[in-house]
Amino acid sequence: MAVTASVLCALLCAIAAPAAVLASTTCGPKYDTFGPLTLPTGSLSSYYSAEAEGYSYVMNICGIMAGESDCLVRNGMVCEYMSGNSYVAMIAEWVPGAGTWSTNSYGQATLSFSNGDICYPTPSPRTANMTFICDPFAPAGAVSVSQPPTDPCHYDIVVPTKYACGDINQVCGATANTFGNLTIYGTTLAAYYSATDAAGNTYYSNICGVMNGESKCAAKNGMVCMYDNTYFVAMLAAWDPSNAVWYTNSYGQPAVNFTNGDACWPNNLPRRLSMTFVCDPYGTVGQFTISQEAGNACNYDVVVPTKDACEPGKVTESTLIEAFRSRRLA
Repeated sequence: MAVTASVLCALLCAIAAPAAVLASTTCGPKYDTFGPLTLPTGSLSSYYSAEAEGYSYVMNICGIMAGESDCLVRNGMVCEYMSGNSYVAMIAEWVPGAGTWSTNSYGQATLSFSNGDICYPTPSPRTANMTFICDPFAPAGAVSVSQPPTDPCHYDIVVPTKYACGDINQVCGATANTFGNLTIYGTTLAAYYSATDAAGNTYYSNICGVMNGESKCAAKNGMVCMYDNTYFVAMLAAWDPSNAVWYTNSYGQPAVNFTNGDACWPNNLPRRLSMTFVCDPYGTVGQFTISQEAGNACNYDVVVPTKDACEPGKVTESTLIEAFRSRRLA
């Protein structure tokens, strides 16, 4: 289908340590009752859809596609159509107890079904895995669908949603609503941070604070500022505690999102920035990496490698090896 196995792996196979953040996942009041899916911080109640190689997929998370007559008669939860809305098959049936919940090796909740319409050439029910990944900006109703090249009767469904992001209790300053520096696991990151991109632009940041040393940026309460040499270009994120959205991503890493940067051409919308803190026992204080999202130059991804993001007692041999490997490849 349109989402290849390599793309799917890129979504699910990050190198960070796993964190089981979805232990309380339920469908309705219980696992075996009809109803919208409930994740730790909210419910997914809208219908979802995807397009892949001439096929359309519609689904109701943990419920029946009541608006799809051909699929409804089979209690269909995931339905497949050809282009032009010609019904093909029911991929997964929503009946009490049919779905099996599990947590994959990256701490992501997966709901598996093996009760779809019969698939040929080997007459067997279609199967589907629905995995929920953390994405604080994902629009409601967006999913991706793919099939392994070796198994045309199986479907992998990825649901990006802010409701799959775990809660986090990181603190900026004495309380979450005061200016100051970031505290992770009892250690404070107090230094200013800087980065340079491939185009030669320079970025400065004060973690959870205003860049007081940068007058043009400080005038806007700028936390992350972009420069072309010494010329101020834009403020990418303002330090405003009410705009800072903290969460734990699907791989157990603390992260914070901002949607209050300077207006960005061509839509004149505020720049958005996501800052993720990754465990690196060898990380250099004051350094981070920054990139722009593919296809959206107004969205920025900042990664701060730091030993202070390593949870006490959980730095493993694989953590050290991966940190060393990343620095060798940088």
